[in-house]
Amino acid sequence: MRVQGFSAATRTRALALGIALLGVGTAAPIASTAGERTHCSSGFCITSVPLDDGIREIRAHHGFAVSTQVELRLELDRMRAVPAEERLALVQPGETLTLARVIPTTAGGSYRYHYSFQTGDPQAVHDDSARYVIPFGGRAPRMLTQRGNGGFSHRGRIAYDFRMPVGTPILAAREGVVAFVVDEYEKGGRRRSLAGKANRIGIAHPDGTISLYVHLRKGAVVETGQHVVAGQHIGYSGNTGYTTGPHLHFEVYRALPATEAGIESETIEILFEDTTGKGTTPVARSYYGPGKAVAVVAGEAESSN
Repeated sequence: MRVQGFSAATRTRALALGIALLGVGTAAPIASTAGERTHCSSGFCITSVPLDDGIREIRAHHGFAVSTQVELRLELDRMRAVPAEERLALVQPGETLTLARVIPTTAGGSYRYHYSFQTGDPQAVHDDSARYVIPFGGRAPRMLTQRGNGGFSHRGRIAYDFRMPVGTPILAAREGVVAFVVDEYEKGGRRRSLAGKANRIGIAHPDGTISLYVHLRKGAVVETGQHVVAGQHIGYSGNTGYTTGPHLHFEVYRALPATEAGIESETIEILFEDTTGKGTTPVARSYYGPGKAVAVVAGEAESSN
């Protein structure tokens, strides 16, 4: 079943929390005689360019530092599409890719388009020898309130929620390049209208996977394309988007190859650095200090930075 031009799975994933940078967009109807039009969603843009004889060219580009898959669907009125009304494509950083042309069949034609996109290399394979540092700084231990594939908002995703006050330093968990920065939101709460409206940073690792830091306060300290090392300060925790309270949502994901069912991502089970060198997975309802994943006694320090 398709909803608004996207697979049901794609739309559900996009509306859930805006976790991995998977976005959707819909343009209003456009006449064949209209001027150039551009529609953008979270840094991904579709531009409709007029050519001769009422022909329109549909082009995609984005501001991310990683390749990004796009799914385009056209709705046509007295127009036809070349090569097709639906298109799946991979758009590279800095590239402007022509997705389709729409051609009038009679006078007075118009069209509209729907699109969805997913950041990340669809050929990425996680390096299972990689270890991740706990992705926050400060002096106090923080509780892991929710972990992979369960609980309030993690059904179907492997992710970690650390409760912390707004303004806690957030650190890169692994070396990489900043793939994208969303740093425009200020509101948060348990309202579905806030789904997808969380500030977030994605860091692409050498193996093509992406670590994601969500619900951040406005004021990122890194920018797209910047190289970072494990433990480097990248921003501050916040309470933006769909959330029950201030916390950091952290996950590692890879984009999946596009199929006829749509475009999606999958999260990956990872290991955090510990004192043994083997790596470990934090346990929900336990407290962890900055750095290596070693459970600690909370004490009174949790309420401060």
